[in-house]
Amino acid sequence: MSDTFTSYETGLSLLLKRLGHAHPRYAEALTLQARLLENLARVRRYGDTETGRAERAQIVDALNRLALEAVGRSFKALLQEPGTAVLKGSGAVGRDVYGSVIVSTNLPIQEQP
Repeated sequence: MSDTFTSYETGLSLLLKRLGHAHPRYAEALTLQARLLENLARVRRYGDTETGRAERAQIVDALNRLALEAVGRSFKALLQEPGTAVLKGSGAVGRDVYGSVIVSTNLPIQEQP
């Protein structure tokens, strides 16, 4: 499923990969990931609300701070890096054992400028 929130899932995956399992703040990142994915699941199922938007803004703010402090780039900036692939179209989305997003598709991948 590709929608306006897919970039959040991609950013989470990139951040967790950048941190690595041994990073002291990896567990914090996983907690934020779980909160954001739960928020996105509610939005996709029931629609967005003011409360949902406020919660999502708080989570993204926490992810921005964590990413800046831990990897030197904001959460949002991770998607701006050269070579970051953005999927165009839909495909199967799943999670690996660590909760990272896995996207399986036979559609072309377009590199962000």
